[in-house]
Amino acid sequence: MRYSFKFDTLLNYKKRLEEVAQQFLAQKMTERAEAEQKLNRLRTQEEECLFDLIEKRTKGIPAAQHLLYINYLNLLAKDIAIQEEVVQSLTRAVEEARQKLIKLSREKKMIEKLKKKDFDAFTQEMIRLEQKENDELVLIRRRAKDVFSEGTGHA
Repeated sequence: MRYSFKFDTLLNYKKRLEEVAQQFLAQKMTERAEAEQKLNRLRTQEEECLFDLIEKRTKGIPAAQHLLYINYLNLLAKDIAIQEEVVQSLTRAVEEARQKLIKLSREKKMIEKLKKKDFDAFTQEMIRLEQKENDELVLIRRRAKDVFSEGTGHA
C-alpha cells in the first residue's frame, strides 16, 4: 500500500506562498537598504555643503554665492525629509512582509506536522497489518502442521 497525504496539494501551495513571501521580503529589504544609502548620501552632501559654506564665510563670500549655498542646502533638506519618509515607508513594508512570511510559515508548518502525524499513523497501521498477516501465516502453518501430523499419525 502506498502512502498518500490528502492535503499534499495544499501543502505544496503553502510552500509556494512562503517562497513568494520570502522573495517579496528580500526585495523590500533591498529597496530599504538602497533608500537608506541614498539618505546617507544626501546627508553627506548636506554636511559637505555646510562645511564649504562655513569655510567660505570665514574667507569672505559674495552674497549671490551665499544665496546659492543657502538655496542648495534648503533643497537638500527637503530631499532628506522626503527620503526619510521613503525609508520609513519601506521599513513598514518590510515589517508587514516579515509578519506575512511568519504567518505563512506557521500555516505551512502546521500542515507539515499534520502530514507527519498522518504518516506516523499510516506507518503504525502498516506495521499492525503486517503483524496480523504474520500471525495468520503462523496460525495457518500450525493448522497445516496439525493436520499433517494427524494425517501421518493415523496411517
